[in-house]
Amino acid sequence: MVRLNQDVLKGVYQQLIDPKDRHDLGEYYTPDWLCEHVVDELLPKQGYETILDPSCGSGSFLRASIAHLIAHNESGSDADKLRAILASVNGIDIHPVAVTISRANYVLALGPLVNAARKPIQIPVYLADSLFLPPEVELPLAGKLGVELSFGQRDDVRSVLIPQTLIHAPEQFDEAIAACTSVAEDHAKTRKETKTTLSKHLTQAVPDLERMLEYSNILDALWNFTEGLADLMRERKNSIWSFIIRNSYRPAMFRQRFEIIIGNPPWLSYRYIADPEYQDEIKKRAVKQYRIAPKSQKLFTQMELATVFLAHSMAVFARPGAKLGFVMPRSVLSADQHQNLIRRDYESPFRLTGYWDLWDVAPLFNVPACVLFAKQDKSRGAPTDALPVQTWSGTLPDRNVPWHVASENLVSKKENATVIYLGSRCALSTEGGNSTASKASRYQKAFKQGATILPRNFYFVRITDLDSKLDPDKSYWAETDPEQAEQAKAPYKDVKLDGLVEGRFIYSSALARHLLPFVVLEPATVVLPYELQNGVLCVRTAAALKNLGYREFSEWMTQVEKVWTENRLQKSQSQTVYQRLDYQRELTRQNPSRRHLVLYNKSGTNISAAHFEGNAQSPPFVVDHTLYWAAFSEPHEADYVVAILNSETVNRRIKPFQSTGLLGERDVHKKLLDLPIPLYSSAFKDHRKLAELGEKARLDAAAAVKSGGFPPSSSLARRRAFVRLTLKDVLAEIDLLVRKLL
Repeated sequence: MVRLNQDVLKGVYQQLIDPKDRHDLGEYYTPDWLCEHVVDELLPKQGYETILDPSCGSGSFLRASIAHLIAHNESGSDADKLRAILASVNGIDIHPVAVTISRANYVLALGPLVNAARKPIQIPVYLADSLFLPPEVELPLAGKLGVELSFGQRDDVRSVLIPQTLIHAPEQFDEAIAACTSVAEDHAKTRKETKTTLSKHLTQAVPDLERMLEYSNILDALWNFTEGLADLMRERKNSIWSFIIRNSYRPAMFRQRFEIIIGNPPWLSYRYIADPEYQDEIKKRAVKQYRIAPKSQKLFTQMELATVFLAHSMAVFARPGAKLGFVMPRSVLSADQHQNLIRRDYESPFRLTGYWDLWDVAPLFNVPACVLFAKQDKSRGAPTDALPVQTWSGTLPDRNVPWHVASENLVSKKENATVIYLGSRCALSTEGGNSTASKASRYQKAFKQGATILPRNFYFVRITDLDSKLDPDKSYWAETDPEQAEQAKAPYKDVKLDGLVEGRFIYSSALARHLLPFVVLEPATVVLPYELQNGVLCVRTAAALKNLGYREFSEWMTQVEKVWTENRLQKSQSQTVYQRLDYQRELTRQNPSRRHLVLYNKSGTNISAAHFEGNAQSPPFVVDHTLYWAAFSEPHEADYVVAILNSETVNRRIKPFQSTGLLGERDVHKKLLDLPIPLYSSAFKDHRKLAELGEKARLDAAAAVKSGGFPPSSSLARRRAFVRLTLKDVLAEIDLLVRKLL
């Protein structure tokens, strides 16, 4: 005989729900060890408390909760334990397969206790949307003595007013609806059922019901429901209304009922919600009701649905003083879109009480994670409040091991986290930092992101006969750079172009892989439908190129236009290929004749910046979107800025504010320019010294990459590390001055 267990069902769940569907629902199933440990942290050592997982998935947290309650409550009969667990542990999920498997897991977790049931049991896992329960139940109308339940088709809607006494006894409600459905099925066939026969059936099916206050009103309401349901059955309009009422209305009766809220809410950015109407409703919750959303529309699209779940769960389901533990993406600790949560500037009644940092635990999720803890409290606390943190690290033998195995492979460190600031940005961090917001550097406005030269196999090329002096009137044979063709993604992966290109449309460009501390490696060659006139880049469509007599590159761009039109992605449907290249004027605002460019990487674990002589480059140089750039008229200022940006102080100060991936910190963008870097002035000795050190580092780095010790074909990280090691003495001098400066 094959034993069915939770591990099997968790695997079944993963197989049955398509990965795309899981992404669309924001589902990341939680390993057993983490469920068990979060449950042990929140649940009492003895006794029962009401528990809800509002996005239960395959039921991992429900299973762990049941196991905990069984292990810590040995007294009492099996029937008493079964009754207590069914009254305590509840789950909701929006996916029908998840609910089915979660219910099966729930039964398996009960084990032998199931044998103590004297009648069929209702597993308290419901198919519903925790964020959007029926409004008449979620927010009962003032003055009503009960809750109005609606059922039926759009053209034949029935309503029944259920007394509050039954609403506040959801177990009896569930059983009563099931009993009414049974009687309604007979009444639909015979028309012989009465309120009296229903009462007798309820006495057998729900013995506690007639002991309730308002029993006569409850019986009247249930009989009205039974008659209405029977009418729908006769008209063949009923198939699922009993199911819908038990699943959608029953969870809605959970308002302010739970002492423990636990789970792994959807990890889904707002922009990935496909349904526009659902997006609008989420926005109302996030912006107006709970004020947990950022004000910026651009940032709002990146906001995690998990934060809305947190605010909603504590506002709707939590009893006063309730505790919450949610597994969350680690970005909630630092990302700009979660600043309201970090600063405690929201309108939901909860206070953060601590978190676990799981970044250094592997294997875990595809996205760095944490566990946020909170309690139901009208006082949200202040940004100055320190939060207790446990930082976990270690490598597990398998992702889904039990806690007793995980505990042998993990270590933790207890720390305190506070809100620190980088300019106006803030983050929850165990590292030191500014305790108040400050103004960003005036250099922030000077730096701009490079052009979106994508898809790269349209533009990055190999030209074998290109010598040191580009002739704008000569035609050159170009073909798609094989390396870029290899790295291309669908739907452009197989696109390879070749043909003659007039020299005036040939440029050079650096990607992040060309940028090392203080030095830029030999740039790549690109062809672009832009002509340089008086220092200004002017767009040339395929038709314009042909009219101007540039027939060779006109043919190239005609192919590009055709491939782009046939394959462009949904979000780019309204863009021409030229609009894509010059998105937000990221290309045409560049002037390749500018001399002193400062470049730094848009993303990466560490910052690399370099002073680059743009006007000395042939072909003319344009900046790709993987880099940020600023142009300076004086070389001393450029060297000064580069020295500061490459310092360990700046690199360390932005760490808590960078988004994180499995390989470490990622986004840099303009975060480093939120630091109060002063404008260069030759009147200040420290400024002059930093400029001198920056120039020395630039010359030494250029020599280092030409030396025999420079790794010619190794990873970018090793190349950057080689340069930093070569420059360690001058970098130490720079860092001392930067610490003093900032």
